[in-house]
Amino acid sequence: MCFADPSTAREVFLAWERRRLVYNAVRVVVVRVALAPGGPVELNDPAFRRHLLVGAVAANVRYGVGPGAEGYLAFLGASRRAARGVLFGFALLLASGLAFLDVLFWSLCRMN
Repeated sequence: MCFADPSTAREVFLAWERRRLVYNAVRVVVVRVALAPGGPVELNDPAFRRHLLVGAVAANVRYGVGPGAEGYLAFLGASRRAARGVLFGFALLLASGLAFLDVLFWSLCRMN
């Protein structure tokens, strides 16, 4: 049994890095939508900006799991292309949902 894969680590890395721009852009849009005009939280609040920065760093660290998970799925026989698409879609939905909930809960805490 041969476990060799024609995809190099560089190709996998670059494929995921191209998607990182979309991942972060969608998260920015979700946060902007969650910040309703006239709501209790403003982007110029320094504490909220620090909170957003920590969340953005954490989301990008979690994003780094994608290439490794793709490798494991490919090792188990999955198509790299299919695995990458499914993993990216799941990561995008999860990160967007968490970003929205994070802004919502921050807003609720600030209302009290």
